[in-house]
Amino acid sequence: MRSCDHGRMKRKQQFLRAVQIVAPGDQFTLNAAKRVPEESLPAFPGGAALQLVVALQKLNPTVTRQTERAGGGTELSMSHALRIKSAHYWLELGEVDQALLELGALSTTASNHPLAVKARVAVLQAVRRQNEAAIQE
Repeated sequence: MRSCDHGRMKRKQQFLRAVQIVAPGDQFTLNAAKRVPEESLPAFPGGAALQLVVALQKLNPTVTRQTERAGGGTELSMSHALRIKSAHYWLELGEVDQALLELGALSTTASNHPLAVKARVAVLQAVRRQNEAAIQE
């Protein structure tokens, strides 16, 4: 990366990474995301990635059902499934506070879903690592 990037990924790279996290293994969605011009992406493209994935999954209900049923017998609404995926995305970016906000917006029922519990454990582990790093400094 160029020095003016300050070690950060470009918007297009962030967008594509977010799409891969939110829709893992979905080549159709990834190929569609690759066609989005970088100039049209916002400064923080994670939200745009979520919007793209939601729009494409609405067109393909089979993918939606697989996402909703993943990780347990009970189904999640699409909005809850995307919040959980979004929490994972924020963790990948090192934004623990944002991940907590996403999980905090879940309903009580959705919070008890195995995928939400797994995400919450990952967030708590990240908080612990941050606290340990802060103590060592």
